[in-house]
Amino acid sequence: MALTADAYQELVASYTPLYGGYYADKQGNYGVFHEGNFLKSTPESEAWLTKLSEQKEAGPGADSAYLTALRSLGYDQATAMRIAARRAGQVQRDLGLAVDDTKAYGKIARRNISGGMESRGIYQSGQHLKSLAEQRAQEGRRIGSLRSQGAGQLGEVRSTLEQQMADIAKQRAEQTINLSLRNEQKKLLGM
Repeated sequence: MALTADAYQELVASYTPLYGGYYADKQGNYGVFHEGNFLKSTPESEAWLTKLSEQKEAGPGADSAYLTALRSLGYDQATAMRIAARRAGQVQRDLGLAVDDTKAYGKIARRNISGGMESRGIYQSGQHLKSLAEQRAQEGRRIGSLRSQGAGQLGEVRSTLEQQMADIAKQRAEQTINLSLRNEQKKLLGM
């Protein structure tokens, strides 16, 4: 069954974007969306992708040290993605729990306000409605603050992941340059 564009956008919105088209779910898994499905990254899928990349890169003249370096960097990227996904999932779970707690305490506070007003005989008064409105406004501000904090924490997770990916890309570039220089030295020395 194909998803409508709106349903697909709603599905994607329930996941936390990480980096490079990857998303995190609330359980701390990461993966990609493909044809309307969330494809969770697993050790098996990562191993398959590594094997595929080895086959593509292992052509004539391929340096085994270079391929080893690429595989180790790929592991670093996968590790960084797993850590970020786990942290994003934790932030989402904590936010959900905090919002649920705030709503539950709000419900209790409204019940207490109504009970107090009824016991004083002013249940139908404007004061009762005003007190309920103030409590709901306070609850709304608290939930807004929690969501804002959660968004800030998710932004930090994404920022940290982007920095780690940039560092890994820099390391990869430096290793590529060093391997190229080493190969040129071998050629010049006739090795």
